[in-house]
Amino acid sequence: LIIKVLVSAKRTAGGIKKDIGLKAKDIIDFLEGSFGAFLQKKVSENWNWDTTQLIDALNNLESHGLVKRQEDDTYHLTELGWIGGHGGIEVESITRLVEILRPIDKDQITDTALIAATQMTLEIEDTLFPVSGNGTKELATWSEQLNEQNIPDYILSRLQTGETYDAASRFKKTAACLLWITEMPLSEMESILTKHGGSWDGVAGPIRRITERVHDVLHVTAAVAEQLHPGLELSERVSKLLVRLEIGMSSAIIEIGKVCGTKIARGMYQALIKSGVNTFDKISKMSDKDLLKIIEKKS
Repeated sequence: LIIKVLVSAKRTAGGIKKDIGLKAKDIIDFLEGSFGAFLQKKVSENWNWDTTQLIDALNNLESHGLVKRQEDDTYHLTELGWIGGHGGIEVESITRLVEILRPIDKDQITDTALIAATQMTLEIEDTLFPVSGNGTKELATWSEQLNEQNIPDYILSRLQTGETYDAASRFKKTAACLLWITEMPLSEMESILTKHGGSWDGVAGPIRRITERVHDVLHVTAAVAEQLHPGLELSERVSKLLVRLEIGMSSAIIEIGKVCGTKIARGMYQALIKSGVNTFDKISKMSDKDLLKIIEKKS
């Protein structure tokens, strides 16, 4: 709510709207006059905002770099704050991303690191994925696998916080995303992800759900990383990674994937790669008959 208040705090100067800062008291007064506060007071006549809690929230936002307090005690949104206000995800997700990405070097922010860090957001945390039992075996398996995926140790340590089941879920979701962007057949992927048991009807559905959700959030993770690490440029890498998450394939066929997206089935992309036809130039040099053979082989 504080971020939304600061986002809406604008002034007009020379016909241009600019953000302005607000003092803590102004923010509190704004919130106490909001429609949400009105509804709360209808339920409980003596209800009021907890001022101490709001001040603590402001301090938390400041410590994570989403707001900055000026010398006149007004709070202004930072670039991270603007991302929090316009990124389409919860502000707590932004603060979690700051916590997991700020301590590492920018050279460590690989594609796999971005996917792993995204698992800490509330949006991905709330996306269900089958985990066997209390998660102990799953956690052991997937933590070992992710240790080999060029993901910084600090990010892996953050994924492991909390209850065993929650940690196992984060690791397994990360593994599912990384498997999805390879050329591995879906049936083999399901076999690997259900080695400790799992959903009675398979995990193809959960794999697609988690990769789609990560696809939705990844651009925010990248934007936060760029703000935390000046000079880091992720736009080209993230553009390719989003395509791979969309089509479920390796970078070997990125040229065709960028244009065709999900209009071509994942199995068709696999068939094209196996046949060595992974660019439009190679397709243009093929006869319709030869291209049809690839399609029929896939079928």
